[in-house]
Amino acid sequence: MFSIQDGTLVIRRYHFPTGTKRIALAAIAGVEEYPMTKATGRRRIWGSGDLVHWFNLDPGRRHKQQAFVLAREVTAMCTLRLRAARRNEARLLSELALRSKGYWGYDQAFLDACRAELTVAPKEVERQRVTVAERDGQVVGFYALAGDPPEGTLADLFVAPDHIGTGVGRALWEHAIGTARTLGFERLTLEADPGAEPFYLAMGAHRIGSVPSGSIPGRGLPLLEVPIGHSEAR
Repeated sequence: MFSIQDGTLVIRRYHFPTGTKRIALAAIAGVEEYPMTKATGRRRIWGSGDLVHWFNLDPGRRHKQQAFVLAREVTAMCTLRLRAARRNEARLLSELALRSKGYWGYDQAFLDACRAELTVAPKEVERQRVTVAERDGQVVGFYALAGDPPEGTLADLFVAPDHIGTGVGRALWEHAIGTARTLGFERLTLEADPGAEPFYLAMGAHRIGSVPSGSIPGRGLPLLEVPIGHSEAR
């Protein structure tokens, strides 16, 4: 389940159903003990009983009394800045989206099949209200908000792999919801990668169905909905 590769802690079967979690060793500030009880997810083989912690697949968890939780370094969050994307950043954002997709453990053939769909065209940057998260001068994530009120689409939300789990995704989500509310949107829909669905559900979205993948024939993706009036992060 666990290994260390090139200075990174690799946790397999972390995200449903087979996604891998990677955490840079330098980003681990410490280890905390976490009591396993019914309320905190002892009876779950996946996930936890709250929206703060997430545990990898472990069919034997019901027999365990405690878990160990990694404490991550968060001081860099103070440097996070969100701003409108620039047209000349379209290629950079396209590559970031592809690397972020690869975080879920897909092979190169799968990623190559997704490349066209994940490409951000310069003309879409302004039309889809693309917003980037920037940390210490480096773009580490972005989202795209498409459509016109009252209903729109969260077309993209991607975080650079090295920054997943550091609060960038939550910051982008909250900014997107705030922007949508300001613009008069009442409802957003989004197509989620199966590995990212738990994040969106924790943020307040709910599943309303599934849609065919635009890249992989025969593959379905979760279709989620966010009622803007009730979408505050929990």
